[in-house]
Amino acid sequence: MLPHMKDKLDFVWIDDGHAEEDLRRDITSFLPLMRKGSQLFGHDWDGNNDVARGVKSVLPESQISIPVPRLWQWTVQDIPQAQPRTTCCGR
Repeated sequence: MLPHMKDKLDFVWIDDGHAEEDLRRDITSFLPLMRKGSQLFGHDWDGNNDVARGVKSVLPESQISIPVPRLWQWTVQDIPQAQPRTTCCGR
């Protein structure tokens, strides 16, 4: 993290890797830099694809909006605590 940037960002656009883990990493990396009330956006949301699963694994699903097709948006209210990773099928 860039400590001198903590609570400085008003807007972040995420459209890099599309794997679930990529989204989880990108979001958790940027959250400490964002101030309350700032906007986090991303692209390629398809409801249940890797992008959507990655976003929902970090951010409260009830607070994620889809303002236009394939675009997700979240307003920073409180920085969510990292949620434990879930695994499939007992792995």
